[in-house]
This record gives sequence, structure tokens and C-alpha cells, in this order.
Amino acid sequence: MKRTIAAIALASTALLLAGCSAGEADDVAAPSSTPGAATTTAPHTTEPTAEPASIYEVTEAGLTTAVNAPITESADKMAQACTEAKAMMSAMGTSDVEVVLAMIQATAADSTDGVTVNTEGDPWGDGTPGEQAAIIASVHAAANGEC
Repeated sequence: MKRTIAAIALASTALLLAGCSAGEADDVAAPSSTPGAATTTAPHTTEPTAEPASIYEVTEAGLTTAVNAPITESADKMAQACTEAKAMMSAMGTSDVEVVLAMIQATAADSTDGVTVNTEGDPWGDGTPGEQAAIIASVHAAANGEC
């Protein structure tokens, strides 16, 4: 979610800067008659910038359901993560991927009574896009009975 907000802020800033610089071509400095100070500014055009595509797929409630990034975890780590996700689903009594992802992504501040699956820090929020993609793939694999 933090990365989504950062991407939106970056895109908004880029659009604002592009809008502010569009009129600069009209502000060409006139040559000066003072020796050594003769400078001119060449007119330039500004290409419209497209909003960067987010690698995150997020529900309206703010739950990240997919991260379109390469998974670099080993097959052994993915198998272990799938087994852990399967155990979590069994303990929670659900195989609903979004319920499990919500629990994984929750911080103590997000959770009722401070209950989360994270015991230290914020593993989801501190994870790289590749690590987050691996977590989501592991949860889907567990839900599909692939481990």
C-alpha cells in the first residue's frame, strides 16, 4: 500500500512538473550586449509523460492481491512457504486467499486487538516486490492444494 501511495505521489509530481514546464519555451532570453554575458535559451518541447504502471494489484479495500514482479526465491523456499501457508489456512479454518493475504499484510495498527501473523517488524511492508510476489504465489499454491 505504501508503494502504491508513493507511485501515485510520484506520478502526480511528474504531471505537475510537466504542466509547469510547458510554457518555458516562450521564455527565451534576449541576447545581451554585455561582453561575456550573452546567453540564450533554446526553445524545447516537453513530451507528455505517461503515468507509470503500478506493479501492484490492490483491491478497493487496500489489500494487495498480486505483485507483478519476478520471483527470485528458490524452489525449496517456495515449497516451504507453501507448506507454511497451508498450515496457516488450516489453523484459520479457511482456504480463502484474500483472508490469508489480509492476515499476512496486517500490522498491529490494522488489526482488531493487535492480532497479526507477524511477530517482528513488518515483513510484508519491508519485503521487496519479488518477496511479496513469492508470498502471494505461495498462498495461491496452498489454496489450490499444490503443496
